[in-house]
Amino acid sequence: MECKDNLDETISNFFEFIIFLHRNLFNPESMMKRYSMPISQIKVLFFLYKKGNSIVSDIADSLSINRSNLTPILENLYRNGYIEKATLPKDKRYYIISITEKGKQFVDEKESLIKMELKEKFKSISDEELDLLNKYMIGTKEILSDICKKQSP
Repeated sequence: MECKDNLDETISNFFEFIIFLHRNLFNPESMMKRYSMPISQIKVLFFLYKKGNSIVSDIADSLSINRSNLTPILENLYRNGYIEKATLPKDKRYYIISITEKGKQFVDEKESLIKMELKEKFKSISDEELDLLNKYMIGTKEILSDICKKQSP
């Protein structure tokens, strides 16, 4: 029973941590106001920037966006010059989506702004606390990566 209690407590703490991050560090509503673009479009740009060229279904699946909702997001990004679309040579029904230089510049600027905001928030903690936080973040990322690898088909 002890293992289950530990798991339940970990899940509860993890859930609270995600909510805390969402409310205090990565609030989508306040990000949208600052970045002049809907958060759904920002997510697609960051995805393409990090993962590279992708077909529509991969973007939808990776970001948990319904394909019918993704279509207008992609159209807006295309219309504004942030992405390019090309049909697959072997199957014209499928599009490869790629980020343009304008899209990359947008991501670079927004990532830099986010990091500056976080740096400002983290300024007040001691070097010891920063070292500890960094150690825990690295460990947490490794554990979560392992979980994701185990979940992948």
